[in-house]
Amino acid sequence: LGPASGPELRRRLLTWDATHPGRPITIRRVFADELSPHALRLAAPMRGVALRPVTLRRYPEGALTAAAVGAMGEVSAEELGGDESAGEVVAGDRRGRSGVERTWEQSLRRGATLMTTLDLGLQREAARLLGARRGAVVALDPSDGRMLVYLSAPAVDPNRYERGLDHEEYESVRLDPAAPLVDRVASVAVAPGSVFRPFFLVAASGRSEFVFEDALARGRYRYFDPLFVDVDRGVVVATERAFGFGRITGSDAQGEASGSVQPFRPEESPRGWAIENMTGYGASVTALQLGVAWSALVNGGTVYQPRFVTSVTSGGTVDPARAGPVVSGRRELSAGFRARVLDALRRTTQPGGALARLDVRDVNLGALHDFDEETTSSDDPLDRWAQPRAVIFHHHDWFVGLAPAHAPRIVVVVRVEEAEAAARIGVGIARAWQRAQEVRP
Repeated sequence: LGPASGPELRRRLLTWDATHPGRPITIRRVFADELSPHALRLAAPMRGVALRPVTLRRYPEGALTAAAVGAMGEVSAEELGGDESAGEVVAGDRRGRSGVERTWEQSLRRGATLMTTLDLGLQREAARLLGARRGAVVALDPSDGRMLVYLSAPAVDPNRYERGLDHEEYESVRLDPAAPLVDRVASVAVAPGSVFRPFFLVAASGRSEFVFEDALARGRYRYFDPLFVDVDRGVVVATERAFGFGRITGSDAQGEASGSVQPFRPEESPRGWAIENMTGYGASVTALQLGVAWSALVNGGTVYQPRFVTSVTSGGTVDPARAGPVVSGRRELSAGFRARVLDALRRTTQPGGALARLDVRDVNLGALHDFDEETTSSDDPLDRWAQPRAVIFHHHDWFVGLAPAHAPRIVVVVRVEEAEAAARIGVGIARAWQRAQEVRP
């Protein structure tokens, strides 16, 4: 059959475990329809060489769904252990290494069929809008935590693993400066900037006299000044944790980053701490965490564990309960406060709003973006403090969109490692979803 290269064959032979001389080493994997009769005749009499049938995956969508579906990998010597006869896997077998492949491996190994939550049309549109940029897109149904879009770019086509990567190929992928092996949706936690602001407002929502709608809609920091002096910092931190920040979401994604919330230290200025927290400097969050938290914000306070799988069919029986909604937390929100937040977010895209520059004429959308357009030369310390944000966050451009604005049925979170791109991508995804749902603005 011929290995990919002489050096690769030598490397694999050097990994042979002499304590288990009967354990085979996989030299090469090929699809059955690629084996010529001549190759079969040559391999049959070769001493120490055997053709062993194995099941390989074919991933029709390739890299498009790689972060969600995951990939398979050959079992290691450590996983095989000393005695293979009692285990479910033997040398040469393959296991799920990431995504749905790993979380649901036992079900898949036993022949179950999984129905995923992904909307392929929306996933493809997200990839088209993202283009060659590096970033993350996640869209959730706020009513139950179903993930409709889960896109990390760039990504490695899992079909490459099925054929087998030699050492040089794997190293080139691992060392690629674009980091295609990193799940940017769940494994990268960075400062969220302005899109974190509503959770500070939830903590301060007991102050009914404070009118925040205009401040939120226009992206003006100084309007929040009354909250910075006497806000209860313990309540702020507890509120952020209640929405899922500072801990993993429990999704099917592997290697989730927990992120962090900003505790208060006695030596800090209360006002400085509050400003840093409200503007999103003090926390680090993933795109997935932000999607989960915003979903809870718009559904009334229920934090759902995000999920890729909506039903499991085994032995001809569909069992939706095994993949049903899971509540992981709750932060009670009054209907009145929720309505005020949604109204403010709707106004961000209207004349005078922080996102008025966006073309949303045909989209019923509420949104926040990390890049507010506010600039000023005033002596207000808040304005001076806020000015450098575009420099600090230009590699982490955030956008959160809700559609339809009055009663959201989808939450879209975009993080792009390129300035001023996330909002256009997020609006495009919301527009595509709205057209598919036939929701009129």
